Amino acid sequence: MRNQNKWLTQEELDVAFDFFSQSSIPVLTEVCTSSNIQQPLFSAIIFAWGKFGVPMDRMEELLESIFVIYYAHTEIRKQKLPQISVEVVSKNLLEFQSFIRYYNKETTLGQEAIAMTFLEDKIALRHAIESLGDAFDGIEHVPSEVICGYVALLKSVEQTVATVA
Repeated sequence: MRNQNKWLTQEELDVAFDFFSQSSIPVLTEVCTSSNIQQPLFSAIIFAWGKFGVPMDRMEELLESIFVIYYAHTEIRKQKLPQISVEVVSKNLLEFQSFIRYYNKETTLGQEAIAMTFLEDKIALRHAIESLGDAFDGIEHVPSEVICGYVALLKSVEQTVATVA
């Protein structure tokens, strides 16, 4: 099933999503622990959102959505991804914040449309937008730090994948 393209296919994402939806807690615990060891920033950044009032269950949903994308690359596509650095995520965060400020001045595009021009992997992006929508359904104001941090993590995964593809 390995795809030579650097971006995910819908089939690869579906297989990863099904794995997370249908696996037992012990299996998921093992996979998530392994992912946390390989990419400790995922959990560190997402759980830091608690200081913005993001409920734990919402943070866990977002973390799982990142794990789904990561799992699709590392387990389904068999890509060995190097550890993402704090510097890369920080740089992406600053770039995305600047990007939003620019677009807020120049256009009426929403954050979803802005993210679509910032990220190249459209399958992963669609999954991420759906995950954000599911996690924050019914919440009027999602802190920009959460959306920016989430997109910065996705961009970091995308950049890491591009270096090994």
